Amino acid sequence: MENKRLHQRYQIIEEVGKPTQYNLYKHGIPGILLDLSAGGMAIRSYSPVERGKKMKFTINIPGIATQELEGKVEWAKPEGAVWHVGISFTRIGKPDMDRINTIAADYNDCKKKLEFGTKNVCTEKCSYSPLCNNPAKINR
Repeated sequence: MENKRLHQRYQIIEEVGKPTQYNLYKHGIPGILLDLSAGGMAIRSYSPVERGKKMKFTINIPGIATQELEGKVEWAKPEGAVWHVGISFTRIGKPDMDRINTIAADYNDCKKKLEFGTKNVCTEKCSYSPLCNNPAKINR
């Protein structure tokens, strides 16, 4: 399968994946952010969401608090009592895009280093640090 992504993504750890409100049909619907890139995100929704629906939302997690974003549901898969939903951003400001890209690059750099067995991969400048659950993380 060909990877069509234009932007690197990063995972949101379970402890941080707290419920978030997104607006669909002008009503707030709860969901949990699973991963994020400058091009979109995946959420776990407690309500069915139809493909093609448009929505507005903000993201407020450690390391990033966005301005209002707009998106479109690209896919939605039922998983038991919840839905796994992929959303592409149709409007995102450059500062938010740059911040998400920086965090994703740091996350992916760390992940690769850990896969190769590199020790002491954490740095003081890592923008993914507020979300990191690596046991070797530098204590700040």
